[in-house]
Parts: sequence; C-alpha cells; structure tokens
Amino acid sequence: MGKVDELRKRGNAEKKNNAGTGETKKVYVERPKLPPLNEMLLHGAPEDEGKPKSFWDVAFGPFLLAIVFFISFLIFINAPHELSKGRKRQTFGMNQPPPRKH
Repeated sequence: MGKVDELRKRGNAEKKNNAGTGETKKVYVERPKLPPLNEMLLHGAPEDEGKPKSFWDVAFGPFLLAIVFFISFLIFINAPHELSKGRKRQTFGMNQPPPRKH
C-alpha cells in the first residue's frame, strides 16, 4: 500500500499546486495487484494469511447462522399462508386474459 499512498499524496500535491491556475491534471492511481479469485476462495485473503482464527470465526458464527436459519424456517413452515395477500389474487392460465379489476 506504500506505493498507492505515495501516488495519492503526489496527486493531492499537484492538485494544490494547480488550484490557482485553473488547470486540471489527471492523476492515475495504481491499484494493488490481487491474486486470482479462485486462489483467494481456496486460501483466503492475503491480509488474513498470518492471523489466527478466533472462536467466533470457527464455531460460534456458523452455529448462530444455523440457529437463525432454523428459527426462520420454522416460522415459515407454521405461518398461516391462507391469510397472505398473494392468495387473494386470481391467477390466469395460458391464452386467457388477466382478470379485470372492479
């Protein structure tokens, strides 16, 4: 990131120098090169390479996601679908005009 920061500082300095003259000069910032996506999916992001995984990352996070999914699934299964707004709409088949609204 040092090179990117250096380019940004230089660009800001050039903008300040050209502020009174009315001239604008384009400053291009090089983005850092990232490894390919499939490599990042397999091995993780390069910034997280040396960091140890916490208890939250290993066990509690996926466990909490599973509990939330299970609770929402139970609510969906037991919800009264007859009372939903979508059930009041009439559907139409092929080659039939849609029902008219009165």
